Amino acid sequence: MLTKTLLLLGALGLPLLGWGQKIATRDALTDLTFLDRAVREAHPANYAPEAYRVDLGPVLARVQALTADSLSAVEFRLLLAEALYRVGCVHTGIRKNPLAPKAAPRYFPLQLLTLNGRLYVGADSVHQLAGAEVQTLNGVPAATLVATLHQYWASDGGGPARGEAAFNRLSASVISLYFGYPATYALTTNKQSVRVPAAPQLPPPLAPPPLAGVVLRARDNSLRLQEGAAVLRVRSFARADAAFFDQALRYVREQQVPALVIDLRGNGGGNRAAAVALARHLVDTAFSYAFVQPRQLHPFRYANATGKLYLGLAALRYTVGDAWRGRRSPLGRTYTYRYRPHAQPYRGRLFVLTDGFTASSSTMLTAWLRRHSRATFVGTAAGGGYNGNNGGTFPVLTLPRSRVEITFPAYRLVLDAASAQRTGLVPDVVPPRSINDVLQQRDVDLDAVLALLRTPAR
Repeated sequence: MLTKTLLLLGALGLPLLGWGQKIATRDALTDLTFLDRAVREAHPANYAPEAYRVDLGPVLARVQALTADSLSAVEFRLLLAEALYRVGCVHTGIRKNPLAPKAAPRYFPLQLLTLNGRLYVGADSVHQLAGAEVQTLNGVPAATLVATLHQYWASDGGGPARGEAAFNRLSASVISLYFGYPATYALTTNKQSVRVPAAPQLPPPLAPPPLAGVVLRARDNSLRLQEGAAVLRVRSFARADAAFFDQALRYVREQQVPALVIDLRGNGGGNRAAAVALARHLVDTAFSYAFVQPRQLHPFRYANATGKLYLGLAALRYTVGDAWRGRRSPLGRTYTYRYRPHAQPYRGRLFVLTDGFTASSSTMLTAWLRRHSRATFVGTAAGGGYNGNNGGTFPVLTLPRSRVEITFPAYRLVLDAASAQRTGLVPDVVPPRSINDVLQQRDVDLDAVLALLRTPAR
């Protein structure tokens, strides 16, 4: 899809070549071939011994079919985006790009939002287009933009969950890149057509409304009371959060709050020990996870010097520090971590809010709660994988021609070995939402929970 769009943009004469640097087509093919081989032979997304699951062959085939001698930096960056999307791993991405522009670029001046496959203008006080449905941008149909640019951010196991959420937060940035940082943009909507000049800065995102009823706060995490429920908002996990979770759950138990909402929206992960500490307060039974060093994969041979150092440090941690946890398994050397519930776990009604940003250690929490609690999940699909993700340590590889550096996890974290669901958890309740809900920042997910609380528990 991305390469087809590149050809379409070139045919339309659009200013795609905004970055002055170029890369020879043969060098781009060398880099993508190296990445394909590294993914097949070293990436833990391919940890299952029965077959390789990730294949970048279609991207390579389209590059081989190109007739131009060179690609712009933008074209090459978009090809890399498609390749990484196919890997299906939230922890695999570009760390350093020497082809990126050295001067400050110009940006698309509006925030665009996707909803139900359509494209809308976000807040706009200049052109009065807030909520208008986009039909074309610089001649490219909105449907093409949505299908293409959602592939700019990978979700574990594939799928659009994280791409949709990230686009709605970072649309101006990725649209600027996609069109090569032109001076102006031609925007056609269902209200009117306008030509908007690029801006020196990105437009500000919608400012979230202030939280009311907060009783405890630590970093960007908080506990508040709303309509008889306690809402524990967890934006990320840090080592120090374990003490905050102890304090928050003690407060909820002492106040005998009948319902608890764990808000993991926007939580891209962090410290696993903190996620474990919160899970212990919420589960009914013991839970575990495992690190696997896939026996048929060889990340060391593809890592650069920094990556080899990371791999060496990780080997010391697991093969020495955690050697007593290790066992041989059909998948490879496996390190298992087991935990018991808290002495006084929460026993009220439990709800969990998720979205496309819910990933890494926050989706570890969702998997544990799905299997070991009576939680009801509300929101949109998580971007992190339900049955596991790739992590543990994050070595770096360098593409041989462009010298682009890519982070490349080395281990597979197994959460539910019995499940074939590699994509993120799909909530039990997915509330409908409109563009007006988004613009007015209605929390339709929490509203759905409060509506459920008005009905008796079964």
